Amino acid sequence: MSRSKVLGSLLSVLLVTTAGGALGQDATGEAVFALTGTGGVSGFNLPAFDTGVFGHTAGGAMLGGMIGGNITAGIGQMDDWDFLVSLSAFGAFGTGSSSWTDTFTSANGPVIVTGLTTPDAGSIVLAPGTADDVTVTGANGGLIDIDSAGGTNNVAAVTPSGPGFINGWATTGVGSAAYGAIADDSGGIFIASGDIDGLSITTDVRRTIAYGGADLTLGLAGQFNGETNVQVYAGPSFRGLGQGITTDITIDIPEVLPSVLTHPEFKISVNDTLTSHYFGGVLGGSASFATSPGMLFTLGLEGGVYSVHANWSGRDTYSTCCGAEGTPLSTVSPTLSVQGPTQTYDFGSTIAFAARGNGAVTWALDENKSFSLGGSVEYLSRVATVNHSGLTQTNALSDDWTTATADTAASTFAWGDMWNFSITGSLTGHF
Repeated sequence: MSRSKVLGSLLSVLLVTTAGGALGQDATGEAVFALTGTGGVSGFNLPAFDTGVFGHTAGGAMLGGMIGGNITAGIGQMDDWDFLVSLSAFGAFGTGSSSWTDTFTSANGPVIVTGLTTPDAGSIVLAPGTADDVTVTGANGGLIDIDSAGGTNNVAAVTPSGPGFINGWATTGVGSAAYGAIADDSGGIFIASGDIDGLSITTDVRRTIAYGGADLTLGLAGQFNGETNVQVYAGPSFRGLGQGITTDITIDIPEVLPSVLTHPEFKISVNDTLTSHYFGGVLGGSASFATSPGMLFTLGLEGGVYSVHANWSGRDTYSTCCGAEGTPLSTVSPTLSVQGPTQTYDFGSTIAFAARGNGAVTWALDENKSFSLGGSVEYLSRVATVNHSGLTQTNALSDDWTTATADTAASTFAWGDMWNFSITGSLTGHF
């Protein structure tokens, strides 16, 4: 078989898109059996994510990679057309991150930070500069009562309380500041009040995506003219899309200098998981033609219609660590953590549309193998999204909190869309 005929038979089975979905043909009418392996880099663009933390929004651009595979076999002929069956599968991933640090002054206070829910029990009373700067009551009798005693002073306490813990901090010097926090398996809250100059809150967001699927297609392939090979195909299709968003809110309490105490940190981690399943079908086609001896070029288009169902789950983790006090620093504050309740949301089902285009250049390596370098772009019309609001508040009306004022931070859910871009290399063996 000539090298050009090998290319003609191999090109249409190359897996040059992240979706696969390729078919195959043999320019001589011989039976076709081909195996293709693909790898490459992928980029994703999803809707932006509202962190709910001081107005910060994380972008939806992510970079990652993909792998895929394809098996194609000829199952018969009709005139000059080959009937083919193809099974293709792929998996892709991407990651992206964003970070912000906010520093506050007394003009911003009181400052409140919560998880997705606030605790079912407890209270925080802040009165900086008085005989009782901080009073924090947790579940099951946990209590912190701090008096900073005036002068230049730093006082901090961490106490286990029921299934969680409570924190208290107070500083005096140039003004007075008071801070309190409660964390247990029902929720968490942090409040800062008074002269909070230097209070630092860092927000780190990490987004991940895992995208995969499989197609089983039947099609026809043949020569449109003496130089152009064409193919059309259709069949059932499945896609799965998983998104993970971790939002770490790390609160660093400033010490009034000179100080032999390091205030323990308080951290809230909000974990969002979105899972979507797509069931439907694809219809596509491609054309390939020789651009020079031993090299072929292909262009393809594909469309899909799916029924998609999605779910969300969210959960907080509260932690404290890294404090030290004493002369020298001999007493280390305990490292404690607790998980809040898991929350869920069902998006229900809707219809999604997909469209993808691809192009590739193929070279014959020998009589049985070829290599292809390709690129693709894909659009998916329905992707589950979540946004948060109300996790933080500045210039709050009150620096005290009790269970009676408990509130659940709002989460909103919607359908967005997604773009996926890939550059791939494929190796095909023809048997």
